[in-house]
Amino acid sequence: MIDRRILLGFAVSVPFGLARTGPVRAGEIRPNAAAFSVWTPSGWITEQPENRLSAHAPDESLYLSAEQQPISSGGIKGVDVEAILDRELDDFDIKLDELRALNGVPYRRVEGTGDDEGDDVTFRMRIIAHPAKPFALIALVWGENEDLGDAATSGVADQILKTMKGV
Repeated sequence: MIDRRILLGFAVSVPFGLARTGPVRAGEIRPNAAAFSVWTPSGWITEQPENRLSAHAPDESLYLSAEQQPISSGGIKGVDVEAILDRELDDFDIKLDELRALNGVPYRRVEGTGDDEGDDVTFRMRIIAHPAKPFALIALVWGENEDLGDAATSGVADQILKTMKGV
C-alpha cells in the first residue's frame, strides 16, 4: 500500500492540472520530447518509452501509463481508449466513459475494472486536449481492487491524474 505520508505530503491539491501548461516542477516527470509532464510520488520506478511514461509504486500497488497522441477530428472523444487499455491490461470492462468539464476545461473520464496478470484491478483514465498543441494527453492509473479501495492509495491515484499537464 502507498504510505499515507505521501498523500499528506502532497495534500495541497493542484487545481485540476490537466488544463495547465508550464515548466516541469519538482516531482514531475516529462518524458523525452513529450508535450506533457505528470507527477509521481517519490520512490516510484519509472520508464520512458517513446513519448510515454510507465511507472509504478515500489510495492506495485499502483501503476501509471501516461502518453500523448495526435488529436483527431473527433477530439478527446476520438481517442481509442480500448487500444490503450488492451495494451496495459489483460481484460477490461469500461463502466464509465463521459465528457466532463472542470473550470470550463473539458476532459474525458473513463473508469472500470479489469484483469492484470491474474489480479482483479480497478482503473481510472483521464484525457484532455493539450491547450496549445495538437495532442490528446492521456493518463491511466490502475491497481488491485483492495489497493484502490484504500483511501490513501486512491488519493494518490487521483492526485496523479490531476497533475498531468501540457508543457
